[in-house]
Amino acid sequence: MEVSRNWRLQSQRYRMEGLRCEQCGTVVFPARAHCPQCAGESFAAQALRGLGEVYSFTHVHDAPAGFESAAPFFLALVRLDEGPLVTAQLTDVEREAVHIGMPVGRASCVKTASVAC
Repeated sequence: MEVSRNWRLQSQRYRMEGLRCEQCGTVVFPARAHCPQCAGESFAAQALRGLGEVYSFTHVHDAPAGFESAAPFFLALVRLDEGPLVTAQLTDVEREAVHIGMPVGRASCVKTASVAC
């Protein structure tokens, strides 16, 4: 993704703003040109609360460069209450407590090599 497009989309992603298809009601995140269900092209903004449940997860032991100090950590696919499936890092949870179907909520954080959330 080019740098200019990344900056344009940043606030949409931090606010977790999706789109609701005006033809079939499907909610998509991130925004896209066509609805994956009906191929509709007409959308309305849809705020996403960030609440959902774990759809799948993995325990990462070998973190990417710059994030080695954060390992081990959990990455999950989370099915939001509004419908979209998003990737998220699970925080403040014990290893034994993580399971498919576990309810989760959103916490915003910008993770960098020098800042751990």
